[in-house]
Amino acid sequence: MTEAPADLEDRQRVDRWLEESQYLLGRLIPGYLEDRERLKARLAGSEADCQRLRLEVDGLRREVSGLLAELQHQRNEQAATAETFATVLGQLSDLQKPLTEVHRRLQAVHAPPLNGAHAHA
Repeated sequence: MTEAPADLEDRQRVDRWLEESQYLLGRLIPGYLEDRERLKARLAGSEADCQRLRLEVDGLRREVSGLLAELQHQRNEQAATAETFATVLGQLSDLQKPLTEVHRRLQAVHAPPLNGAHAHA
């Protein structure tokens, strides 16, 4: 007979655990489901942001590539212009030598005599 009250006591304890477990699960499971839905929404938003950023990065890469090509073109143009300018300066320098010689000779021809004969005229 001592076993009957112990069995009854064990059964009551198990029943209480089941009730408490059902109560806790009834509160926890909806919370977990809400958390799951919230996290799924955040994940979807993050994936959309990631895709948008990938497209933006691809566009920026294309833009940078175009700008680099334009920069290289401008550098090539600048180098060609500098080379042409150096050639022109060289030609002007070559022309200046005979002009300087002509100028020197003209000055020698039109120079007043050293004795000052033209000074009194």
